Amino acid sequence: MITPTASRRRSDRVRDLLVVLWLLGLCALFFWQLWTANPQNRRWLASGDFTDQFYAFRYYQARELWSGRWPLWNPYTFSGSPFLADIQSAVYYPIGLLIILLAGRSGLSLFAVEVEVMVHYFLVSLFTYLFVRRLTRNRWAGLVGSLVYSYGSYLTSYPKLQMAILEGQTWVPLILLAVLCAGEEEGRGNRRRSSAWLTLGGLGLALSALAGHAQTFLLAFYTVLAYLIFTFFPAWRRATAGEKVRLAARLLLLPAVGLGAAAAQWLPSVEYMRLSTRAHLGFAQAGGGFLYSDLLALVLPGLRVIYIGVLPLILAVLALVLERRRETTFWGVTAVVALLLSLGRRTVLFTLFYLFVPGFNLFQGQERALQVFSLAAAVLAGVGTARLTRSLARPVKDRVLALGGVLRWANIGAWMLVLFAYWGTLYLAQQPEGQVSDLLERSVLLALLLGLSTGVLGLRLGHRFWARRAGWLVVALILFDLFTLNQGRDLERAQARDRFAATPAVRYLQAQSGCFRVWDEGLWPGNFGMVWGLEETGGISPLRLQRYQDLLQALPEEKARWLLNVHYVVSSRDSLPDGELLSEYSDPERGFFLHRVREPGQPAYLVYQVEVEPDEKKARQRLAAADFDLRRRAIVAQEPGMALAGSGQGTARVVERVPGRLVVEAQTDANALLVLSEIDYPGWQARLDGQKAPLVRANTILRAVPLPAGAHRLEMDFRPWTVLAGQVLSALTVIAAVVAVWRWLRAGP
Repeated sequence: MITPTASRRRSDRVRDLLVVLWLLGLCALFFWQLWTANPQNRRWLASGDFTDQFYAFRYYQARELWSGRWPLWNPYTFSGSPFLADIQSAVYYPIGLLIILLAGRSGLSLFAVEVEVMVHYFLVSLFTYLFVRRLTRNRWAGLVGSLVYSYGSYLTSYPKLQMAILEGQTWVPLILLAVLCAGEEEGRGNRRRSSAWLTLGGLGLALSALAGHAQTFLLAFYTVLAYLIFTFFPAWRRATAGEKVRLAARLLLLPAVGLGAAAAQWLPSVEYMRLSTRAHLGFAQAGGGFLYSDLLALVLPGLRVIYIGVLPLILAVLALVLERRRETTFWGVTAVVALLLSLGRRTVLFTLFYLFVPGFNLFQGQERALQVFSLAAAVLAGVGTARLTRSLARPVKDRVLALGGVLRWANIGAWMLVLFAYWGTLYLAQQPEGQVSDLLERSVLLALLLGLSTGVLGLRLGHRFWARRAGWLVVALILFDLFTLNQGRDLERAQARDRFAATPAVRYLQAQSGCFRVWDEGLWPGNFGMVWGLEETGGISPLRLQRYQDLLQALPEEKARWLLNVHYVVSSRDSLPDGELLSEYSDPERGFFLHRVREPGQPAYLVYQVEVEPDEKKARQRLAAADFDLRRRAIVAQEPGMALAGSGQGTARVVERVPGRLVVEAQTDANALLVLSEIDYPGWQARLDGQKAPLVRANTILRAVPLPAGAHRLEMDFRPWTVLAGQVLSALTVIAAVVAVWRWLRAGP
């Protein structure tokens, strides 16, 4: 016999399963143009960061993995760079690895990466639903929170194109759910289960870190940390001195597991960041953000990414007015702080964060704090929905009626704005063209949505039939609002699909033998080298070596091209001092000319003279000097450990070269310095004739090895200690976390 309680639980599970299927259907509906079979309706995520950075990164990672190599080094951008250490490569991210596995050996398609994006929209909607539902004990509230966060204007704007931002945010609601469950277990005195939930939250935090966007992870980390402190503060106040120590140890489980499990990624990334152009950011660079006027987007539909919906904003206000609880206060304060931070240096709040909160001086683009605001607003909208769909006591109903009065005046104001905008389209000159008519469109939509929202509240208060169906009304209106404004954004017909289609010039370069690089003046797709298999001197990534950028800025183009073994130049100019035009492979209609360098550099060459200059700035000045011959001498930071002959003859030939490995055979009649047109970076190891050999940094950025007279074989492999140490720490953390959770759950209370 099934008890009423068991029957209710089974009914709840069935309803939750239906909600999950419904969320999956909504995700498919929102992105229907990405998977439709009708070629007239088919669209692709817009070219730019999505294609040139995130698709190119995934494509290269897939090719290396299917070739049997772990993608540590990338020879195709910036003349060589540490691929795994670039955090946005997200090499260890499980869902990315799964997509690569499912795509198979034939090559990663653009659609496969679009599927990865769609999967994360479903996951973030599911996790937000679970968190808000658990927080409010209300299914309608969970649905509203899920819709507002997943399909609001922020998450449906550039995060889906800058995929790492979307993927890093996806796990935040799940981590918060783990913290909430841990707090509930702590309140029941079940410390083992509380520890298990905190450990699971730490694994979720690791997934956010592995997604590959450091600023998103930083914001997620501080949001989770604040919620962790907030959730456990009552237990802390009640605890004795000894209990506080044990509680603090349990709370440290979450950040410790998160950082430990993600160490395989962040250890190499921290090493790279210290040497990159992002090592130091001034206040002005770090303090970019929204304008004060951008805050109008809170109420004006579709203006900017701040918009969360008219009814959700009303529901969030309702939550603050009606639900005077700790949770509501926390999320209200969080929303305000995040919104102020998104203004960057325009408020003193960011100054305080820049000076005193670790990490905020490392990133620019403070508008990304909006990810915290959008989540907090979604939670508040869910709390407001929970209150609206339950029975209302008389005092509560009076406050809702008072808010209804305010909304009526807001409706009048909205229609006055419509009239003003309409008058503007008739009598005001529009600079730029369409500005006033755009305001008219938005103000009409605002008036309609505000009127419908007021009507929903009125039906809830005035009709018993609709009061029982308030949840349906709220969800339907929010869907209409957010899907109308945000569906189809950042999609294009075929440009993204054809972004990396090989042209005759590309096929010509791919057919050339030997080791060489291409110098592109920004005319070809960013990171084209990773997709086309061509080594280039440029690339698209927030991280690049500072000394590499400094040298390129200091040297004349011709010298830089020789130093970096550039054989071909893609330029908007039809003539170059050091190049000959390949007219048959140039395409003036597309705006580029292909040139072959007349006297290109070599991938490996011998010099018999060096100048010692430890000061890099002076070294760059010397390299740029007209009397400095790169073919005959090199600049080193310290003595190479071997007396060079001053003159001599020899040869050097690359016999093996794959990402992360280089083999050179050389012969010289005198002591020499073997210089490679390869970027020097910590982790490269050299073996000369089977014995470990010292590496010397030549010309501020290149690798070199002292070579005694005779015939030699040089082998170089990229094996940074940070990668091995990070992998060991991550593996030990994950194993320990899984075992601990299993034991705690088995042990019971």
